[in-house]
Amino acid sequence: MSTTKSAPLASTLQRRTRSRAALVRAAQDLLASGASDLSVKEIAALADVSPQTLYNQFSDKESLLAEAKASALVDFEHYMFERGRDV
Repeated sequence: MSTTKSAPLASTLQRRTRSRAALVRAAQDLLASGASDLSVKEIAALADVSPQTLYNQFSDKESLLAEAKASALVDFEHYMFERGRDV
């Protein structure tokens, strides 16, 4: 792989990774605030991406919400594990 092709590819992968993380965080924030019946537009706007970006990253809104919930659970488990070490 040449250097000229790998730099744009790395940039694209980094952008996609940031977009996916922003979507998950936005969904987590909205869920944590008690919002219900979330719209794709609402999640995408909070993540500062287009609704199409959500569909480029996830098959549907439910897949995003499932990942957001699973990620929050993993974060909580890590928090509790670390807290248990301090006791």
